[in-house]
Amino acid sequence: MALVQGGHVSAGEWADALGSAIRRAQAAGDPDDGSTYYGHVLDALEAVVADKALTTRDALFARKEAWRAAYASTPHGRPVELGRSGSSRNSSEGAVPSLNRPATPRPEAEFRR
Repeated sequence: MALVQGGHVSAGEWADALGSAIRRAQAAGDPDDGSTYYGHVLDALEAVVADKALTTRDALFARKEAWRAAYASTPHGRPVELGRSGSSRNSSEGAVPSLNRPATPRPEAEFRR
């Protein structure tokens, strides 16, 4: 993982974060059959970069929304591309439309799923 190789997070911190994400999911009824592992990795990654102040939760949310918009505006068979500013290069207007972004910040528990 680039964050470990870049010295931003230790291997132990990453293992702890991933373990915590898995335990939270299991406590919430996760089927623990491997089908949700990617979601646990993503939850752990989001928590680590926010906890280490490598980004903010608002920036993570905005980037996810930009990817959703880019995906939605990309014609079938074309690669999904996201510009440096976060805008879709495939969008006809060149701007990222809002995808039901909440008017107020979401609680921590809602952010994860």
